[in-house]
Amino acid sequence: MLPGEANKIAFSRDGKFLAAGSVFGKVTIRDVVTGAEVLSVTAKERVSSISFSPDGKQLAFVAGDRVTVLDLDTGQELRKLRGAMACAFSPDGSILAYGDTGASGTIMLSEQGKRGERKMRGHFNPITSLSFSPDGQLLASGGNDNAARIWNVAEGKELQKFSGGSDRLPLWVSDVTFSPDGATLAYAVVDFGPIQRDGHFDFKGGRIAMRNSRTGEEIHSLAGHTQPISALAFSPDGKTLASAANKDKVKLWDISTGSVLRELVMEASDLAFSPDGTLLACAMKDGVRLLRMAPSQ
Repeated sequence: MLPGEANKIAFSRDGKFLAAGSVFGKVTIRDVVTGAEVLSVTAKERVSSISFSPDGKQLAFVAGDRVTVLDLDTGQELRKLRGAMACAFSPDGSILAYGDTGASGTIMLSEQGKRGERKMRGHFNPITSLSFSPDGQLLASGGNDNAARIWNVAEGKELQKFSGGSDRLPLWVSDVTFSPDGATLAYAVVDFGPIQRDGHFDFKGGRIAMRNSRTGEEIHSLAGHTQPISALAFSPDGKTLASAANKDKVKLWDISTGSVLRELVMEASDLAFSPDGTLLACAMKDGVRLLRMAPSQ
């Protein structure tokens, strides 16, 4: 167990370090083997997204509604960008994508060596999650506007839109992630019931949709979580999908069959597999639990 409350987590690409951001705004990086703290900063607001650059030299995180990018050699702040709820580096590190917190639902692409930002519009509510495909050609986005979307990064064009809600039966996409080969997109859906007279919704449950990232064809619809799903993570071999839900269990799914392989009795707000697939990190209120994974589990 790595100490310190954690809300969002990420491994460095070499698997040596794990970054964690808390609901109280503390961001730490620890050595995975020794647990030693190598960097700590305080952002003072809830951390909702965190990402290492592919070369391990930078860390981007969202606290409140701002993206902060740190130089990990010096610990100095390189830049700060306003208006975000989620962020992600492209696989080659040339692009930092972040999603607008406002009603416009704009995705911003900040490109290395270029002034200004490219914008991709389509969502009409805040962006909750972003994920690049492994080849960097596609970007998936989830929002609380009833939709998950796939974009062509070079052209800024929307390629796919997946919606399972309506005005009377809305949904919120809480997380999106590509499989390691980029062929599959998994996204987590928070389902609600009809609008009540007082304007509130009854929570119905959480489910996971898996689709072919090129054709949009549904591969699996995974049900079983009784609470909102907070995080998804593919194992590096692409055979297992891990999911976590608030006040619920962590589940490990067999990608080929869509069946549950294993259930872990713990409440986690975020999940991350180590790059070699031997560890599953679970962000929890009392720290980050590192679970040793058996082959193909």
